[in-house]
Amino acid sequence: NRAILLLIREKMIRNGMIRSLSDAFEKFDSVKDGNLDENEIKNALGPRGVDLNLTESEIESLIEYVDKNSDGSLDRYEFEEALFFGEERPQRSYDDVEFDGVPLSEAAIEMSLKEREEMIRRREEKRKLEMKEAKELEDRKKKEVEKKIKERLRAVFDIIDRKRKGYIILEDIRSFLPKF
Repeated sequence: NRAILLLIREKMIRNGMIRSLSDAFEKFDSVKDGNLDENEIKNALGPRGVDLNLTESEIESLIEYVDKNSDGSLDRYEFEEALFFGEERPQRSYDDVEFDGVPLSEAAIEMSLKEREEMIRRREEKRKLEMKEAKELEDRKKKEVEKKIKERLRAVFDIIDRKRKGYIILEDIRSFLPKF
């Protein structure tokens, strides 16, 4: 498994797939949930990714080897450990450390949820702003078309209203039509 991890790292670097660990993790985290699930890992190791031609059981074995907390996915820490250290380190435990009276592991989850909610809120605001700008652009274009139509109608009206009366009668239209 360690040899496979080193091969993955070397191939990613050699092929210019990543500039940094963060780039690689972000690229492979297609769901953008901060974890690489089994499918994301398979895609990363498959033809669209590193392309190592690993079997299903080799990939499962690799995930089991790297997944230190045995949750079936790789978080950023596990990913970095796997690719750039390749050796087991002592398991980090944050339950002893507190943040505002809450164990750090719980505080990190809570902050993560708050950050995710904030990101969704910002995304929604951006989408609304883009929709508003698109509507404004559409309205401006519509007004420009209406203005051009009015200008053309006015030009035709002025041609037919030769006497500059400010109105057109049937006789004016009949005198204009023979020209066509």
